[in-house]
Amino acid sequence: MTFDWKQRWAGLVAYLKHHLGPFRHWRPTARMRRGMHTVVRYLGYAIAGALSLLAVAFTVARFTLPGIAERKAEAEEYLSRAAGQTVRIGALAAHWEGLFPGLRVERLAVYAHDRPTPVVSLDQIRVNIALLPLLYGELRIRELVLVQPRLAFERLEDGQFRLTGLGAMEQTEPGGGEKFLGWILRQGRILIENGELQWSDRRDKKPPLHLEHVNVSLRNDGERHRLAFQAVFPESLCRDCAFGADISGNPFVSSDWAGEIYVRAQGLDAAGLPLAIREQLPEHLAGRFGVELWSNWRSGAPRRIEGSVSVEDLRLPATGLRTALPVPMAAARVRWEGSVSAWRLALRDLSVALVQKSWSVGEVAVAFDVKQSKVSIEHVMVDELTAYAKTVLSAVDRQAASGRWVEWLERWTAFAPRGDIKDVQLVIEGPARAPEGFAVSANVLGWQHLAQGDVPGVAGLSGRVRVDSRSGEMNLNTNRMTLDLRGVFRAPLKLNELTGQVRWHRVDKAWQIEADGLRVGNDDIQASGSFGLTLPDAAELGSRIKVQADFWAGKGEHARNYYPVHYLPKDILAWMEWAFAGGYVERGTLVLDGRPRDFPFAQGQGRFEVTAHVRDAVYHFLEGWEPARRANVDLHVLNQDVWVTARTARLGALAADRVSVHTQFPNGESMDRVDVNLRVRGSVHEALRVLRAVKAPPTRATWKQYLPEGIDANGEGVLSLEVTVPFGAQPAIIHGEYELRGVDLQLPVAGLKPRDLEGSILFNQDGVTGGRVTADFLGGQARLQGYTAQGALTIVGEGRMTADSMAPVIG
Repeated sequence: MTFDWKQRWAGLVAYLKHHLGPFRHWRPTARMRRGMHTVVRYLGYAIAGALSLLAVAFTVARFTLPGIAERKAEAEEYLSRAAGQTVRIGALAAHWEGLFPGLRVERLAVYAHDRPTPVVSLDQIRVNIALLPLLYGELRIRELVLVQPRLAFERLEDGQFRLTGLGAMEQTEPGGGEKFLGWILRQGRILIENGELQWSDRRDKKPPLHLEHVNVSLRNDGERHRLAFQAVFPESLCRDCAFGADISGNPFVSSDWAGEIYVRAQGLDAAGLPLAIREQLPEHLAGRFGVELWSNWRSGAPRRIEGSVSVEDLRLPATGLRTALPVPMAAARVRWEGSVSAWRLALRDLSVALVQKSWSVGEVAVAFDVKQSKVSIEHVMVDELTAYAKTVLSAVDRQAASGRWVEWLERWTAFAPRGDIKDVQLVIEGPARAPEGFAVSANVLGWQHLAQGDVPGVAGLSGRVRVDSRSGEMNLNTNRMTLDLRGVFRAPLKLNELTGQVRWHRVDKAWQIEADGLRVGNDDIQASGSFGLTLPDAAELGSRIKVQADFWAGKGEHARNYYPVHYLPKDILAWMEWAFAGGYVERGTLVLDGRPRDFPFAQGQGRFEVTAHVRDAVYHFLEGWEPARRANVDLHVLNQDVWVTARTARLGALAADRVSVHTQFPNGESMDRVDVNLRVRGSVHEALRVLRAVKAPPTRATWKQYLPEGIDANGEGVLSLEVTVPFGAQPAIIHGEYELRGVDLQLPVAGLKPRDLEGSILFNQDGVTGGRVTADFLGGQARLQGYTAQGALTIVGEGRMTADSMAPVIG
């Protein structure tokens, strides 16, 4: 191929015309033209001088290299001075590669201070010499190629290192290594092709480490140095390992260097690393790592690192644990930038497996500064953290562990939280090691934890939470949640809805929890209101609760699920569960203010008040009696007193226009009595059926002897009862009146059929106590009057009878 000077010149002229077109009308001044002529003249001198020097160097090399073989001793002396070591050469041979002269060295050996064993021993080296340095007497390598070298590195028992080719040797004097490395970095290009390296350690019982197919490329251009390293490691140590660097400056003698460094290691087993490296790592660290990182360095320190990192079967040693912490898997894309005093770290596509299964953490970002640090986490699987906390706690060495972290770990495992936390934002004020304050916010999804002490258990809680060192708040927005107040109710409460805002803050050596705008609902009831809870540091003071709520759409048959069973005496609880058997709560209010341990505040230590209106209620007012049904009930509870008033109700087929019950608990520990006031109206036939159906024990219902079988009646009547039921062995006290309104009575005696009875009958728990009745009886008008004197019932009757009416009776 010939070089066409004319064609190239024409192309250059066309290029200049195109790009310098805007200047074609420009004309320099005379002074400028004289200056330009001077510059061009001196530039010509410089170019001519450089070409002359190059020609001289080329001529010198052409005439001197053929005789280089005979100047082996001079070469050895020069190389020894340059390298700071003793160099011996077996044979030299000259050759040319284009315009550059070269040498082929046979059996080169580098000795350390006249020691008999070489530091480096090579069978063959190919060297190309740079021309210009020859002009000022320096032998500088343009390219050095080591083909299939075999080198061995060794650490002695005293901790010193040494380098050898095929055999062992001692380490050089301090400072010699740095001088040799400095000489290496002044050469043009150094290559190792398909080499073999061996590392052995007399302190380590493991066999020597062998590297095959070692390829190294070092290119030096003044202060710029480019290094590439790749080798085949044992499969058990690293599947794919490589290293590269492009830096300016000498990192071996100064921190004033900068550049790029690349590292790749796939399947790197930390436990298989040489002992000299493992000693620099935490003891018992293990795991198989995958790393591919690009880093930017300035002033000898990293400024940016990015790439990917993964690890499997990681074992992290930790103070206070009997065994290392296991981490089955972690992987992420990494980006770090900054300095020691301020930096930013981003972990993208982070996935972690701690105990049971892996989860996608997403992105984790850390911004560190001495004044303020920030951390953001996309997703945390709390289930895995809880399982991991149990694993860590089982490995705690109680004697070696220090600090409160073990106590916090025990609390965490006791609550056993589960769920998901997303979009975590953490801000730390002040130095990270001694923070002055913090603030964290996050979205909580499906959170659950067990009840512990005064803290209720929850399941399915969702909302946005914000916490700092002295306060916090949570915006609730939950569907299908379970609230476990096992210290209050007998079973967890299932909620279909929970919305509102909860706030807490630190005040007077206690935590104050407040909730406003709460709305709660489930299949049993709907409610809204506010809530407050004070948790003092001193447990002996007891917590204090404050609730104010409205409720509606309640199912009375499920009221027993909402009784504070652990704060009510057994007899009170039994009565409440028996008394309220059903109904629909249209509306109601709840006020609670006091310490739970003082409930029901019999001594006025607090306030517990409930008001409610219930329709279609089923209410047991007396033991053994049929319940009042279809009742419209007003309920009022004030501390230890309960009033139940039914404006309308049904007692069987009887219509009640007044049913009131007052239950008293004077000391708040046991019930004193139940006062019942009842008035029902309806047919006497139905009244007799209701009274006969009473299932009270005979000793407490002696009045039933006045209602033998065979007595029946037609007509209307009104039954009024005032009953006091003492709790304990005492019988009920009954005061009753039955009003007769045109009643026809049927007696089991033939011929006795009183008709049109008018008046009233008085009775108590023992029987009839008096009354006044008129009736058509035995063909005439009769009047009966009864009274009790000295415990005996006296009945006085008067009237007229006809013989015809007496005949069927007398027979």
